[in-house]
Amino acid sequence: MAILITLILLGGIVAGVFLLKQRQEIRERAAGPGEVISNIENFTLEDLTIPVGTTVTWMNLDSAQHTTTSGTPENPSGLWDSPLLSQGDVFSHTFTEPGVYSYFCRPHSSLMRATITVLAAEATPTPTPIPTPTFTPLPTQTPSPTATLTPSPTFSQATNTPTPTSALGSGGLADTPTPTPTTAESQLLPEAGIPLPTILIVLAGFLMLLAGSLLAFI
Repeated sequence: MAILITLILLGGIVAGVFLLKQRQEIRERAAGPGEVISNIENFTLEDLTIPVGTTVTWMNLDSAQHTTTSGTPENPSGLWDSPLLSQGDVFSHTFTEPGVYSYFCRPHSSLMRATITVLAAEATPTPTPIPTPTFTPLPTQTPSPTATLTPSPTFSQATNTPTPTSALGSGGLADTPTPTPTTAESQLLPEAGIPLPTILIVLAGFLMLLAGSLLAFI
């Protein structure tokens, strides 16, 4: 008898561990793209806020059977109504219209009620094109002309030409200039440039030589 009780206890422990492991695996089930997993646990339905187009998947984690039914117990809307879900069973519904949706569990309608709020899709703002900046080219600098130095004019020193001075006489008339007397020596050697004394000495020596020659013949 003791052995039988022990086996029953061991069987219960093994079954409990298995159920806990299965429940954990169900709880950790990953949601797919555009999907939300809502766990039915401890006789509780979840309130959700989701964007339009989302699929809600209910998963029963309780040992008791539950449903997910749209509307209220007094007025079911008929949008969705799952069969009785045993532990580990799932049921999905996709919400295509924004709005507020009430739902409940038929076997436990007095305890299990919740609401799902579906938000409208946000309008994607049109990006404003960024204007391309226009670069204005800088004006080309024109080099300044190089100043050419103009040589200053050369001034020639004017030669002052002596103006003949006319002496006025007592009667107011100009006197006739007196000509310079011309000597014979100056006429003979006008451009020699030899001083007159030198010429006289040479001439005297020539005369003495000539006189000596004459005396020799006599």
